[in-house]
Amino acid sequence: WVFLGFWTATTLLGFAVNSIDHSNAFWFVVFAVLVFGACFGFTLIYWPHMQFRQLTDLRKVLLWGLVSGAVAIALAISLEGYLEPDLQVPFAADLWLSGVIEETSKILVPILLWIFGKGIFRDPRVGFLLVLVSGSVFGGVEGAQYILGGGENSAPSMALARPVAELTHAVWASIAATMIWFAAARLGRLVTWVGFVGWLLAAGLHSFHDGIASFNTTGTKNTIATGTNYATIGKGLTEGAALVVFSFAFLIIAFFVLKYFAARELVPPTTIETDPPHWRPRMVQWAMPKDS
Repeated sequence: WVFLGFWTATTLLGFAVNSIDHSNAFWFVVFAVLVFGACFGFTLIYWPHMQFRQLTDLRKVLLWGLVSGAVAIALAISLEGYLEPDLQVPFAADLWLSGVIEETSKILVPILLWIFGKGIFRDPRVGFLLVLVSGSVFGGVEGAQYILGGGENSAPSMALARPVAELTHAVWASIAATMIWFAAARLGRLVTWVGFVGWLLAAGLHSFHDGIASFNTTGTKNTIATGTNYATIGKGLTEGAALVVFSFAFLIIAFFVLKYFAARELVPPTTIETDPPHWRPRMVQWAMPKDS
């Protein structure tokens, strides 16, 4: 419900401010907060299963998640901006590299916390939550960029589509984080083949999602009229809905991979009796010590 509320608010505001000055920093912050709210709202689906409130220093973990997301978006913008104009990497190649760059940037600070922070930061549920928040922050800022930077009349369609599309940032990165932290907890070391597979899954799904756009030779339509009227609303809903369907399909795939292969293994014993069977750990043998 939190997700749906922020998604609705983002969409309505996108139609209402279609004709504003899109370089206005105030509106950028507003849309970033709204899209972040939608992304983080969706992550609340994990809270009753993971019992994050049981974690010590929960506020500290959430704060570091926010810091991680801010660092990630700054790093990704810098790297991707450097590839295309400075190194003259083709735009299509930049799209296919997005998964490698962005999924790495979103887990960078949490990994540094695992190495240097130790303690609670080595708890798999903490790693999972850190990256959920990090991905939500990343999605919020990127969503605002799309809504206000995609063309004079693209705000309505982007405001409808981006809250769903940006959800994938939190889910993709969490696939990598969950498998990295899960294996690290069993073996006592950060680098494991299970963790690498998790990162590869996240980066691969992301790059495939973005890389498909490289086959688009027509560009963004931006056919929506300036201002708010029935024609604007109709075209905005039509163009935005097509993007929602596309992103929703990828979201379902990513959510299934995260939940079935990774997240359910972190469900604490105290919730197993009340959890439905599809949320109970499968007791996978990944990264089990050889002498176990």
